[in-house]
Amino acid sequence: MSLLQADAEMFGEITGWLVAFKYPAGDSGPQWLEVKQPERDEALASARAMAAQRWPEADVFKVVPIME
Repeated sequence: MSLLQADAEMFGEITGWLVAFKYPAGDSGPQWLEVKQPERDEALASARAMAAQRWPEADVFKVVPIME
């Protein structure tokens, strides 16, 4: 059992993900996207597609689960 699965059992079901993007050499804070897909890999793919249009050179900085 993964740590995230254990957390989900303790705190609730994962309903989506917050994904932060940051420019590699940028001084500004990360830009966050909320993706309402429970599967992490699918959510990351969706977030990357959305971010590519808004922030083309940014990369994933942090991924945080959204739980009930």
